[in-house]
Amino acid sequence: MNLVHIWYAQVAWRALSSFKVSPAFSYRLMTYGEEYDAEMVKADKLRVQVLYAASGKEVGSDVTLEPGTPEFNDYIVKFNEALNVESVLDVFGMDLPGLIAEISVKPENALSKDDMKALEPIFVVAKQ
Repeated sequence: MNLVHIWYAQVAWRALSSFKVSPAFSYRLMTYGEEYDAEMVKADKLRVQVLYAASGKEVGSDVTLEPGTPEFNDYIVKFNEALNVESVLDVFGMDLPGLIAEISVKPENALSKDDMKALEPIFVVAKQ
């Protein structure tokens, strides 16, 4: 799993982390979430480095890149390249059907197909 998977799963991960689930599963989410958050810190540091490099401004100065500009487009490409490194985070150790079973105990626990796609690299995909 690469940092890019962790970065793009952050919204879905936060949603999953907010669900009412069994205490045992909640504990697993909490302990894994601590490692997940540490990887997000790494990814955010990369984001800041790439942002300053793309803007040509000195680190610590105010930076704004307007969407659609060549600088912004360069930033997006280089940030995705920077995130394409192996994460130290292991997969969660549960397949997606197991995840669905865990969160389905409460009807209000719902993930979209986009959420599931974002979370897929974090969970073991069940072998057919």
